[in-house]
Amino acid sequence: MKAISLVVVREGIAEVFCPEHVHTVVVDIDAIEDGNIQKVELPPGIGFEELVAEAMCADYVDFGGISAECHSDDRVVEVEFDATRWFQEASVDDILDLARCGWRGDIPSDQVAIKMADVNEEIAEMFEYVHIVGKRTTMGFECSVNEDDAMSWLADNRPDVLNKMMVELKREGYI
Repeated sequence: MKAISLVVVREGIAEVFCPEHVHTVVVDIDAIEDGNIQKVELPPGIGFEELVAEAMCADYVDFGGISAECHSDDRVVEVEFDATRWFQEASVDDILDLARCGWRGDIPSDQVAIKMADVNEEIAEMFEYVHIVGKRTTMGFECSVNEDDAMSWLADNRPDVLNKMMVELKREGYI
């Protein structure tokens, strides 16, 4: 599934994340007149036309995201990231397990970071740090996912999963 995320960071600024190219581009919305970009800084080798083409071919455009963070136990490495891609691919059971653990600090939340390391270089670097330091001392990591973002995204994008999750969590006494 091809996707592109567009997140309004602050008034007049939009952040475009293109997973295909693993780049984030900040676009000055005030510089857009009649659909034309007058000025935008792009990473080397990525043209705005490519980014627009990517968006037009995307299966969806996400105007938000699911914020998450992970960090080494000593907090030397901390990474904030968008976990939306994990939620797109996750099974109902995976999402339910994440909710059961309070969206943080347990194996289900760690699995979010592990999976996202395949597409997020900063997370991969955190794991490299944990591996290197872990050779000398006990070192691990934690991951947490923003529950409000997750619930909102599920309501908008996977309402069937949200409904199943809520029924199950209520049956189990979590809510």
